[in-house]
Amino acid sequence: MDARTQEYRRLRREVTACVNAHDLLGVLDDAPPDEYDPEIEDFTRLIAKGEPVTPELVAAVCQKWFGDSKEAPEPPTPRITALANDLTTIQREYASRPPGTRLTD
Repeated sequence: MDARTQEYRRLRREVTACVNAHDLLGVLDDAPPDEYDPEIEDFTRLIAKGEPVTPELVAAVCQKWFGDSKEAPEPPTPRITALANDLTTIQREYASRPPGTRLTD
C-alpha cells in the first residue's frame, strides 16, 4: 500500500479527524497535534486492508502505543467502543467508494 497516494491521504485525514475528535487520552488541548499519529497510521492501514475494526482491535492498538506491550489490553471501554463504531463507519464508506478509488484497487 502506497502511503503517498491521494486516496490514502484522504482516508488518513478521515481517520485523523475521527481519532482526534474522540481524544481517548484527553490530551489534545496540551499535546502536539500529531499526538495520535502512530495509532492513526495503524487504524488507516487496517481499514484499507479491510480488517474488522472491533472494540478489541482499538483497545489493542491503544495498548500497543500507550500501554505496557507485555500486558494484555484492558477490556474495551465505552469510549473505545464508540471510536471503533466511528472507525467502522469510515471503513464502510471507504469500501463503498467506486472501484479504482480505493487503496486495494
